[in-house]
Formats: sequence, C-alpha cells, structure tokens
Amino acid sequence: MPITAIPQGVEIRKITAVQKRALDELLGKQKETSILQTLIPSITAVILGASAAYIYIKRDTIKQQLEDLEETVRQMAGRGVTEAFTTFGETITGGQLKADTPTYEPEEGTIFEGMTTCQLFEYDVVELFSRMDNANFYEKFAIGFNLQQKYRGMKQAGCSKPPRVPQNDWDKA
Repeated sequence: MPITAIPQGVEIRKITAVQKRALDELLGKQKETSILQTLIPSITAVILGASAAYIYIKRDTIKQQLEDLEETVRQMAGRGVTEAFTTFGETITGGQLKADTPTYEPEEGTIFEGMTTCQLFEYDVVELFSRMDNANFYEKFAIGFNLQQKYRGMKQAGCSKPPRVPQNDWDKA
C-alpha cells in the first residue's frame, strides 16, 4: 500500500453518496467553466487572425474602394445637399427620375425614329452595359440597380428578354 503524506490539520473521512453526487456536480460545473474560459480567447484569436489575413490579402482592393468612397463623399460635400442627392439619383436612374421607361423617345430625324418601345429599352440596356466596363465599385452598384429597373419596365411593356441579359437577372426584375 502506498504511503501518502497528509498535512497536519487535514482530516480525511468517508463521504456519503449524496455528498459524492453534489461534489461531482460542482466539479463538473467548474470544468465546464474552465473549458469556456479557455475556448473564448482561442476563438477570438482565430477570428481576429482570419480577419487580419483577409484584410492583408485584399488590402489593395479595400484601399481602392475607400479612395473611391472618399472621392464621392468629397464631391458630394462640395455641392448642396439637394444637388448631391439629385446627382446620386441621376446616377442610379441613368439621368431620369423614372428608370422603368426608355431614356429616349422615337423622335423624327433622330437615330431613334421608328423604334419601338422594346428597341428603345434594348438601346438603354446596351448603353448601361457599356458604362459598366469602366465604372468604379459604387457606379457599378448604381448601374446594376438601373438595369433591374429597365428590365422591370421591359417586362411591363411586354418585351422579350434581350440576348445579353442573364436569365437569373431577368427573373429577378
């Protein structure tokens, strides 16, 4: 039998089954608390590390988007509030307040003479797609919104889906 050193003043006695159960519950709760205290800082560190890695990898894109946003805010701040929101609205709607109508009218003596409403809509869509190529992040958002409005207008006018328009975009309108 092994020899155990017991400090003076410590009394060892047998515990009952009820006391054993209570002691087991207490130790179990302490163990759960200990695990949570260990996991929370670990999970936080992993999330912070992953965020830092993502920011490091995408730093050029993020920097460009922040510069674009800063430029847009500065441009808007230099104008009056009403003019700034009007400019933003014109960007979104392609220069008119109601984007679900064609931008141009089939006037005599213009390239739009004799064009149907559907053809006028298609002209707008092609024009918007061409503007998308050189647009920054925020302009792409505005153009995409405008395209959805044009698709909605085309559907209301009974037009068929243009070949260049993806089917899922057409279905969303």
